[in-house]
Amino acid sequence: MWIMPSEFDQILVSDSPMVDVRAPLEYAKGSFPRATNLPLLQDDERARVGYCYKQQGQSAAVVLGHQLVCGVIKQSRLAAWVAFVQQHQDAIFYCFRGGLRSHTIQQWLQESGYDMRFITGGYKALRQHVLKTIECLVEQLPMFVISGYTGVGKTDLLIRLYRYLDLEALANHRGSSFGRLPGGQPGQVDFENKLAIKLLQLRQDGLQPLSIEDESRLIGRCMLPPGLQNKLKSTAIVLLESPLHERVDRIWRDYIQQALPFYEQQYQHHAVYAFGRVLQDNLSRIHKRLGTRTHGEISRLLDHALLEHHRLGDPIGHRVWIKALLERYYDPLYEYQLSKKQARVIFRGDANAVYNWLQQACNVT
Repeated sequence: MWIMPSEFDQILVSDSPMVDVRAPLEYAKGSFPRATNLPLLQDDERARVGYCYKQQGQSAAVVLGHQLVCGVIKQSRLAAWVAFVQQHQDAIFYCFRGGLRSHTIQQWLQESGYDMRFITGGYKALRQHVLKTIECLVEQLPMFVISGYTGVGKTDLLIRLYRYLDLEALANHRGSSFGRLPGGQPGQVDFENKLAIKLLQLRQDGLQPLSIEDESRLIGRCMLPPGLQNKLKSTAIVLLESPLHERVDRIWRDYIQQALPFYEQQYQHHAVYAFGRVLQDNLSRIHKRLGTRTHGEISRLLDHALLEHHRLGDPIGHRVWIKALLERYYDPLYEYQLSKKQARVIFRGDANAVYNWLQQACNVT
């Protein structure tokens, strides 16, 4: 049974598990959520078949493929697919182009009594559909951009709303030089695939406006698709405001207090030292933009906070360098950026005021 392109949207938003039968190296470059890699050919086998294809043609490559995957090896790989299917009867299979690998596996499964669904055109077709979907839905879905100074609580507000797109959650990164999160970031392909799925889910709920946080073109190492970059540069802005002391408290909570348990679990007695190295590394990433003098001053404040943290077991002193970093770097940077966006600001206020305005603007009762 072959899944046609007209069904791709439904497949992407469904909870159906997928079996990616491409080689591990292909899978590592990007796949789809809920996809499990159960390859027909391992990397070295695929390389040999590919070389044979180039030198001797398709027929010889097919013969070699069957020679490499036969006997015990074939039974082992077939057993893995059957075991998966027995646990997930709605499983969907795909190879790269929906070609020989898919047809071979389909035949083997049918001979074992399983008539499974396969993606027409394989991963390549579904991936091309994802890119077109992002471009189309970014243009189609109305949006409001939530902007504001660093630490104002944009994400906290965003996730309270009924309809929102949390790009930082999809990228597993908070978006600043200090925004790295445990687990690392997805690759660009995986980020875009997740973005397309989220946009499709939002469209399923209707075409009411959604809210999105103001972002630059990069969230960590994940780049926003060009269409979304352009949308953020042209969409109406709702400006979230919060006093400096609240922003310092929020950043301290998010980047210090909530991050420490991870380091304490990983490094135990050396947690503060390991945490400090990460903070100094993050600070060094903006050394050029800070300038040598400012970087040195804030670095010394950070060192002092870490010494007090280690000596007293209390991280409260980190508020000092956080405040200095906001006042001397992030706030001037944002003021410059905001000066170019003022014409697009249609509402401004604190968290409650912005929340109520957005709920009303998005027709949420």
